[in-house]
Amino acid sequence: MGERTNGIITIVAGLPEANGVKVDGHASASRRREIAERLRKQGWSYRRIADALSVSYATIQVWLDDPPIRAPVAPLPVAVNPPRLSVVASTEPRISATTSPIPAPNHAELMEKIGQLAEEQRRQAEAMQAMEKRLLRTLRDEIKVLGQKLMETIKTLKPKSKTAPKDPA
Repeated sequence: MGERTNGIITIVAGLPEANGVKVDGHASASRRREIAERLRKQGWSYRRIADALSVSYATIQVWLDDPPIRAPVAPLPVAVNPPRLSVVASTEPRISATTSPIPAPNHAELMEKIGQLAEEQRRQAEAMQAMEKRLLRTLRDEIKVLGQKLMETIKTLKPKSKTAPKDPA
């Protein structure tokens, strides 16, 4: 990349290099991964990092999307205390004053509601069928009108005189 200063203006020409990122072809994968993480923090795209490090785009995705694999850490020793059990004198369930029993379903009301829903569904199906018929009728009418306009256009494009003399050649 070349630079030239002309007074106050600096002209930079050429292809930009990887901003000083030079990776030896023999660098270890962990070293490349560290560099990839650093470049990503600087705002580089996955594709640009992959090109600069000479690795595949998929490798960069794996390195940057997956947490790094660290050495396993030994668990801290924790003293486990056995749970304390308490003895309850009464075995009957306690019912508080705020708990209300769930009412038993009224089958007659449920059947009536099901009937109402079925009737509403039937009405909606009939309305959809009527709408479909209107739509098809409108489409047929539109096709007919467009066909007539097309025929008129074709007629205007035909030659006006069919009695023109034929060339005897």
